[in-house]
Amino acid sequence: MKRYVTLLMVLLAWCVLGSSWAAAAPLESRDVPTSLREWIPWVQHDKPETACPYVHNAADARRCVWPSRLELELGDDGGRFTQTWRVYVEGWVPLPGDAKRWPQDVTVDGAPAVVESRGDRPGVELAPGTHTLAGGFRWDSTPERLEVPPETGLLTLTLAGKPVPYPQRDASGALWLNRRADEGTEEDFLDIVVNRKIDDAIPFVITTRIELNASGKNREELLAKSALKGFTPMSVTSDLPARIEPDGRLRVQVRPGRWIISIDARHDGPVSALELPQAVGGPWAPEEIWAYQAYPSLHEVDVSGGAAIDPQQTLLPDEWKRFPAYRLAPGEALQLVERRRGEVDRGPDRLTLRREWWLDFAGKSLTVRDYISGQVHNAWRLDMRPPGKLGRVTVAGKDLPITYRDNDAYTTGVELRQRNLDLSADIRVPGDDGRGIVQISAVDWDHDFHEVDGTLHLPPGWRLLHATGVDEVDETWIQGWSLLDIFLALVISIAIGRLFGVGWALLSLITLGLCFPEWMAPQTIFIFVLIGEALHRVLPEGTLRRLVSVYRWLVLIILAIMTTAFCVQQINGGLFPALEKRYDDFGPGLFRFAAPGGGDKAAQMVAAPTAAPEIAYREEAPPPPPEPEPMPDEEAFAEGGEFGVEDIAFARDQEDAPFDGQLAGKKLDEKEKSIVSSSSISKRRALQRQQLREYDANTVVQTGPGVPSWRWKSVRLDWSGPVGRGQEITLYLLAPQINMILAFVRVIFMVALVLAIFGVFGRRRRRAAAAPATAGAAATALLCLTTAGALLAPLEARADQGYPSDALLQQLAERLAERPACLPG
Repeated sequence: MKRYVTLLMVLLAWCVLGSSWAAAAPLESRDVPTSLREWIPWVQHDKPETACPYVHNAADARRCVWPSRLELELGDDGGRFTQTWRVYVEGWVPLPGDAKRWPQDVTVDGAPAVVESRGDRPGVELAPGTHTLAGGFRWDSTPERLEVPPETGLLTLTLAGKPVPYPQRDASGALWLNRRADEGTEEDFLDIVVNRKIDDAIPFVITTRIELNASGKNREELLAKSALKGFTPMSVTSDLPARIEPDGRLRVQVRPGRWIISIDARHDGPVSALELPQAVGGPWAPEEIWAYQAYPSLHEVDVSGGAAIDPQQTLLPDEWKRFPAYRLAPGEALQLVERRRGEVDRGPDRLTLRREWWLDFAGKSLTVRDYISGQVHNAWRLDMRPPGKLGRVTVAGKDLPITYRDNDAYTTGVELRQRNLDLSADIRVPGDDGRGIVQISAVDWDHDFHEVDGTLHLPPGWRLLHATGVDEVDETWIQGWSLLDIFLALVISIAIGRLFGVGWALLSLITLGLCFPEWMAPQTIFIFVLIGEALHRVLPEGTLRRLVSVYRWLVLIILAIMTTAFCVQQINGGLFPALEKRYDDFGPGLFRFAAPGGGDKAAQMVAAPTAAPEIAYREEAPPPPPEPEPMPDEEAFAEGGEFGVEDIAFARDQEDAPFDGQLAGKKLDEKEKSIVSSSSISKRRALQRQQLREYDANTVVQTGPGVPSWRWKSVRLDWSGPVGRGQEITLYLLAPQINMILAFVRVIFMVALVLAIFGVFGRRRRRAAAAPATAGAAATALLCLTTAGALLAPLEARADQGYPSDALLQQLAERLAERPACLPG
């Protein structure tokens, strides 16, 4: 009977272990997961063209280098060229010229470049990205033709200082410089394209853009009236001699080429309708495209009439294509119905806070560096809530003085003078209260934030046990536990209890509870040790038992090696925290076998070698967040254009903003006060410039505390939504003294447990080993075999969390290389 039981157990072991080798296939997904995005360059290494866009009329053709307009300025003794290329894969890019007219002084993004020859064609090697090429030519006289890369479709030619509107190129792409067409046979032709941009500001301004495409001889043309009814022309900008006649018609001295004429006209008073009149007294465009720029801060207007079209599909200037566009024929009109007058409520401030906390080595305080970006609509002062102490504040890289709030000697802050905020601040906050519990504010500022995240830097010897008041936190001791770890610790303890006794089971439970989340702690190896111990007790004498005995001693030796490494690491980390090893000295392979999460850790060690055992004191602090983009209704103001509603609205905001009278040296003189009392737009803008000036040179600007730059253990803290000013964080920390005691307790308990497994303590284990097989030993063996199979089954999947499998990478490569459904054919 025992022989049948033994045979059944062996077959079960092979089935369990064999099933673990057939790992399940990875989950398929059309969208690239975040964990696989960093592998995209890897899978595209042998097929780099998959990163290149398709040619629109060729389903199987991709092009990895795309040229922009080639600009040529040529003369009798030489010339210059400039061209921008978009490169998706490192490769060779052709240059204008040939073996006889070799390009000289070639630069790539301003740096000298080496020109290579391929088939008598000059070119340079470019890395992926956008690059600007420039160079020149030298010759005694202008050649008849100049070779231009056939890949270049757009070309601007200036010959002897004069633009050539229609450069002549042959089928090979070569540019002819001295071949002239017979001008006497050309017919006089004039094509007119008219676009208008409506600025619904104060004053109401319409910019009329007239594009003339002329051929034939030089002549004078009298065009129809350009201004709409009720509008007065203010300025004319033209590439050709032009003037507005007393009757409103436009007289132009036309010559062959493409020319642009721009006319600005204003209207006094409100406008309710704009009608396009019939062209009278000269040629004009059969229809016009109008772009409408609204100013919600001034009033809200409903626009009707005309045909609404997509501005991206028109010939409007690029800077006009972001506005709604309408097509109008003569006799049609746009109706402008005002729904509301005055500035609309811009809503609450939308600020983003990025924080970095550095815990002092003594744990008594924390140094904080904040980066605040976003848009300010309501708050013109940002205060620090006690017990935080504001040390230094910079806005857009410039220091600001820190002042006290009115009638409050404990609240400090800074005044804000810009809507688009880019602020950094250095702060000190109290830390450990003596019990290992740190309670700090999530924001410290007397303001709510739309988005908050941060990083907590812990010095050597400190460890974060748990954190509350945070939506997401990583690298805590409690989060080091998983359901698999809990299950594994219980199974190992139960198995040790069945084999060695209840006392050793309790010791095992305590030991594994203290050691499992620790780095380099033996974990899965206990299952294989207990399998060998149980089978050695169950199997009868014979060849199979001798083989199991060899296996048993092999895993015991591995357990001893791993325990020794773990104990050394714990003692080093307890006595000398700065020497704590945070990587595997014995290589990832052994400890991937040792721990359920070993595959992840090993992958992280190889993929992210930043976990160095020493403190990076010379590491620089991370750069501040990028400057936020300007608001759409403030772009005209930022560009310094004509006076408009932004100037008025922003100046009004500055007048209404609270002003702190405690700022030393900040006084307006009589001339500046007269600016405030003026009602003109120019004086309001002067007020705005005054209020945005630097603080007085005599103002004392605080330098703040020294901000650390070291990195040791970093914990990421994230919030999934808006964070209020009253949000608190509680950090449960383990001080270096406690960690040292725990390290020695782990070493003592782990050594005791391993020695018990080796049979060092008493005769009980030796008697148990010599006793006949029992049902308890058989059940223990079955339990350990089943657990080992369950652990080995997802072993490849767990390793794949750090390194995706070949099948998954192959699938990713195929998905990336799929043809878009919109391709022809």
